[in-house]
Formats: sequence, C-alpha cells, structure tokens
Amino acid sequence: FFHLFLFFAVPTNFNVTPLTPTSVRASWEFNSSDSMPLEVVIRGCKLLYRLRNSSAQLSTAIVWGNSTFSKNISVLEKYTEYEFEVLTLTANGNGPSSSVLVVRTDEDVPSQAPVNLNVVSKTSTSIMVSWQPPPLESRNGIIIGFKLFHKRKGSAESENTVVVQGGTTLRKSITGLLKYTEYEVQVLAFTAVGDGPKTLIKTVRTAREFLNGKLTTMRLLVPTNHIFNLHVMSKLWRMFLSTAVPTIEEDVSPAFVICEMGTLCLLFCYATSKYPKKVIYSWTKNGIRLTDGDTFKIMNTSVVVRPHRMEDYGVYACKVSNGIHTKTYNITLGVKLNSSAVVIRRAENESHDIRFVVTVTALSTVIMLLLIPIGLLLWQRRKMSRQNTSVSENWHTHSQGRALMPLGETERAYMEIQLQGESLKHVYQTIQGKDENTEYYNVQLSKDDVVQDTGDYENAATF
Repeated sequence: FFHLFLFFAVPTNFNVTPLTPTSVRASWEFNSSDSMPLEVVIRGCKLLYRLRNSSAQLSTAIVWGNSTFSKNISVLEKYTEYEFEVLTLTANGNGPSSSVLVVRTDEDVPSQAPVNLNVVSKTSTSIMVSWQPPPLESRNGIIIGFKLFHKRKGSAESENTVVVQGGTTLRKSITGLLKYTEYEVQVLAFTAVGDGPKTLIKTVRTAREFLNGKLTTMRLLVPTNHIFNLHVMSKLWRMFLSTAVPTIEEDVSPAFVICEMGTLCLLFCYATSKYPKKVIYSWTKNGIRLTDGDTFKIMNTSVVVRPHRMEDYGVYACKVSNGIHTKTYNITLGVKLNSSAVVIRRAENESHDIRFVVTVTALSTVIMLLLIPIGLLLWQRRKMSRQNTSVSENWHTHSQGRALMPLGETERAYMEIQLQGESLKHVYQTIQGKDENTEYYNVQLSKDDVVQDTGDYENAATF
C-alpha cells in the first residue's frame, strides 16, 4: 500500500513559466486511479524556490486542496535565475517532491542610465562621445545597444538620434555639426524589451576653424592687455565672439643654480599658452644653440647639464614662443667652490655695467692726475704776483722814515704834488725841455720808473 501511495502522490509534469520580469507560473500533475482517489492521498502541495546557487533559506508557497495544481509567484528579481521544486502535503506530513527546475525571469528595460559619459570636441564639425554600460544589477537583461541624442543648446528643434548597435561599443563620433556651436548630448542603453533612462545632459562646443584662402587679418604690432568683442547678426542667427591677446604663463628654474662639477643638474623652463596652445622652446648659451652631447641633454622644456670644465658654467637662455609672444629667461649656472657659489660667467647686461663703471673710474683718475699740475702752476703764479705787488707798495714810502702807506689804484697812476712859489705856467712843458727854475711837475709814473729798494728813501722820491 505504501508503494502504491508513493506512486500516486509524486507530482509529475512539473513546469515553471515566466510571466513578467518579476513573476512566474508553476504547474504540475498527479497520477490518478479508481482504486486510490487523490482526495484520499493528497491534502495539498508546497512550492519551494530561491535564487540559483544561493545558500539563502527557501521561500514557500502552499496550495491547499487536491484540485488546484498551479501557483503564480511574484515579487521576483528581473532577469534572474531561480530554483523551483514542488512536494505533496499528506495527512502524515510532507510527501515526495518533484525534480528541481531552474528558470530565469523575463528581461526588462535597464533601470539605470550609462555611466561616465564624456564628450569632447574633435573638429569644428564633429565631437567624440564615450561612456560605460549601466551597473550590472540594473541592466535587467542583455544590453544590445545604445542611443545617442544631441541638439543645439537652447534650440527648440527635436533631438537627433544616433543608434550604436552592440553592447560592447562604448564610443561614437558624431559628425555634420555646426562650427563653433554648443551642443547638448545624452546617452541611454536598451535591451530587447526597450530603452532605459537617459543620462544627464553634457554640453560641448565644437572647435573653431580658420578657412584656407586669403583672410583679412587685423593685428596689433605691440601686444596689449585689451579684450576685443565682436557682435555679428544676420536674419537667421546671432553670434557673439570675445577674444583676448594671447599670453604666456611660465614656470622657470631659479635665476641662479649651483651645480658641482661632474654632477647632473636640471635647468627647468616650462610655459603654457591658452591660445595658440603650441609653445616652442629653444636653449642657447652665449648665443649658441645647445645640442645633445656628453654635457647637455635637451628635453624640450628642460636641459640636463653635466659640467666637465669651467667653460660649461655661465648663463643659459631659455626662449619660449607661441608665435605671437616671445619671452627669454636667463638661468645662471654657478660652480660650488669652498662652500660658496662662484659665478663663472655673468649675464651680458651685468658685464656691460661692469665695463661702464671701470671706464668712468679710469677717466676720473686721468682727470685728477691732470688737475694736480694745473693746480701747482696756478699756485706758483699767484705767489709771484703777490711778490710783485709787495715791491710796488714798498716804493711809496716817506723819505724821513715814516711807515709805508699802501697806495690806491689812482694814487699809483698819478702823483698829485702841489706846486710851490710860481704859477702853473710851465705845466705843458715836456720833461726834456723843462725850465731849470721849475720845482715840480705832474708826471705819470710807469713801471720803469720804479727805483730798486736800496734803503735810501730820501733820494728815492726826488727828480
């Protein structure tokens, strides 16, 4: 009897069919006989299920009675595999069970958007879009492609759609765009069921383009810090352009670098330019362009120097240019001797200053040497003049031994002597034809009339 019971109580034709991405329908049957009706053997059925390869506790759904042999299971995870089995409930407890079935729930649309969306300008009419698929637990099926949406920023036009087939293609170039125009870009992933949500909007501007041919160029000969604005209007569109004079931002080694002989030393010169972006470097020493060798290693923005002799020290010039601006930076390489830095060669402008100081010092010395004999000659001449003046003054003394009285300029020129006795009838007579009776005359003295000082003052003033 027991074996007959097992034959009739074992579920057969057990089947599980997905209904939706989150539900399935389980169905089964029993063998029946007139000698062993089902209502005598079976009280109900128990449906057991859980995630495949999971150690979690089995979930249970009970179907009472012996006339219903199916059950819908809901609240399952999308596009996920489950293990199902059914067993019989009898008056004595659990009966035999069916075999285990593995069933996957249906696909659904992705519940999350792609991640790591990146958009960059490629040319003036194209952009490059890259992304990563949605997280695995949110795909809800097999990703069979992506859709890219783009339109001009702020426009009321409909979005343009680009379909990328295949779940492994994660980048796409979009062409045929307007030049130097801002665009809004979004991406979504889709499965066989449908599209998932879009990403957040990313904005990008296509690059500028300078057409070939003859262009009218307006350029300042001397760059300034002014900013120029251009407003262009047409019947269909409006454009604002703003441009600033290109500048160079630099990061340079200190102006003085100490380097021991035979060691490696780095002279660094780095510059950036927003526009134009390309910066050209050139390194020179004493006006001669540096080349790679045992002493120098040129690395565009820097120079590695291994000085072997004293001539390797001096001033190194780094010249940077972006085609519009040019800057030169001097870096002096000094050698370390007795714990102090000694500059072997100085910058050219410092040499000019030294030569100027030396020249001025030499000229000053020559002038001083010339002034010394000139001063001595002037002093000797002044001394002789004083002696002559003293002799002239000594001549005008009183014959009776009176003290000498200095004469004024007028007194030295004329001697005013009062005539005694007669009238001035012989005033106009010359000295050669003078009358013997005349006692005094007014005569003009000259230098030849000066009498040598002999001490005989009485005879010195008589005629």
